[in-house]
Amino acid sequence: MPLLLFAVAAGFGTSVKSDYEKNYDFSRLHTFAFKTDRASNDPLKVRIRSKRGRIQTALAAQLVANGFNPSDQN
Repeated sequence: MPLLLFAVAAGFGTSVKSDYEKNYDFSRLHTFAFKTDRASNDPLKVRIRSKRGRIQTALAAQLVANGFNPSDQN
């Protein structure tokens, strides 16, 4: 029981971090691309492999509907 309480308390103590400039003007962007290479030890590589195509198709449709175009770069 104490271990469970410690795990729950540790979960609330985590902080959210971002890896982008929060003041960046995203309205200047007009293209998008999906990163497809993942590290071999990335646990998400296996978990999302079967859903990746469906997820990317849905995201691409939403981005195109909002005025973005697929990038030629991968």
